[in-house]
Amino acid sequence: VVSKKNKEIITKKLPKEIRKKIQELSLKQSNLKLFYEADRETLLDHLINSDIAFNYLSNQQFISGSFPSKMVELINFSPVILSNFSVQNLKTDRIILFDGTTEDACRKIIQIRKRFNELMDQFEHDVKKRVFLDRFSIEKKSVEMRKFIDEI
Repeated sequence: VVSKKNKEIITKKLPKEIRKKIQELSLKQSNLKLFYEADRETLLDHLINSDIAFNYLSNQQFISGSFPSKMVELINFSPVILSNFSVQNLKTDRIILFDGTTEDACRKIIQIRKRFNELMDQFEHDVKKRVFLDRFSIEKKSVEMRKFIDEI
């Protein structure tokens, strides 16, 4: 999570190579703090105030066989998500794919900087219209289940 407001980076579960590169870069910035682990409350606080959220998973089998709850959370709280995988039901320009390497992540961040206002406008639209929030809400799913049961 990169938070402009709090000037902090949480690198939970990033590959060692990427954590090391982020650490090197953060040492050059006196206004950034680096955390390797954070409790849930701290993570949510930074996520809500973030400009870019990183989402990296190395296990392709886990990615393909699990519900993407972390991506749902990220898409609702962060303007831009830099991720090494996509989720079919979460198609949006705000998810920027990278190949998992530090070099590609840096290239994508430069691209994000050039498009940030456009991506922020999309985020504000998504939040106001509850685009992803309603799609994955428990209330909406329970209504769908009731309809399904009634049809049986």
